[in-house]
Amino acid sequence: MLLIVTNQYDNTAAALAVQWGRADVRIMRPSDLSVGGWSYRPGDVGVSRFVAGGSPARTSDLSGVLTRMACVFEGDLRHIQPADRAYVASEMTALLLAWLSELPVPVINRPTATCLCGPLWSQERWLHMAAGLGIPVVTARRQVRQPGSASPTAPPQGPTPGQKASIRCTMVDGVCLGAPTPQCEKIAVRLAEHAACRLLSVCFQQDDPGHAVAGVDIWPDITNPPVAGALLSALDGRGARVGTGARR
Repeated sequence: MLLIVTNQYDNTAAALAVQWGRADVRIMRPSDLSVGGWSYRPGDVGVSRFVAGGSPARTSDLSGVLTRMACVFEGDLRHIQPADRAYVASEMTALLLAWLSELPVPVINRPTATCLCGPLWSQERWLHMAAGLGIPVVTARRQVRQPGSASPTAPPQGPTPGQKASIRCTMVDGVCLGAPTPQCEKIAVRLAEHAACRLLSVCFQQDDPGHAVAGVDIWPDITNPPVAGALLSALDGRGARVGTGARR
């Protein structure tokens, strides 16, 4: 059984499940954590039970998990009294953090202390990490304004004159998809290795004489057919699993 863990109103997960074309794909949403049938004992996750799609299942039946949410948000919990939503969301996030961290099957991406689906880093931190590895990066610029001042003019859509076009590649379990050059592929693999991240996309900009990293995203387009296929292979245990950390 494959499991997709996602927020209450994420339609992408359902689209991916259809795209995979398998009957044994379950989708877990925050509302499932309010349904009877859960049984989790830390340190003995193999005998635990969970609820997905409103129905209970055994953890031992899982073959892989794709996590699509950073945390449980209050907006996911319309079935909870408003005054209790913040507390319940926090408790649900803590439960998922512990449960997903302990699962003995491939989890993409495995939780970190601040995010249920991998490193929730700012673009500045990603670029700083890449630069520290000796990887060319673009200059990061962030515009802020004083409280009460006029809002800055919205930037024009599309590339501005002189701005270089960007291209994006996606890393899935050690496999790089869509890299513009072999060097970009090596860079993407290295970033995934260093972040212990099994799923991410890297945005590059042309930068003579090669390419520079312009950004990193842990929420790539998973419905892109090559990405969807690579995810299915990784969760089925057939992926490359190259350079993504000791734990899967």
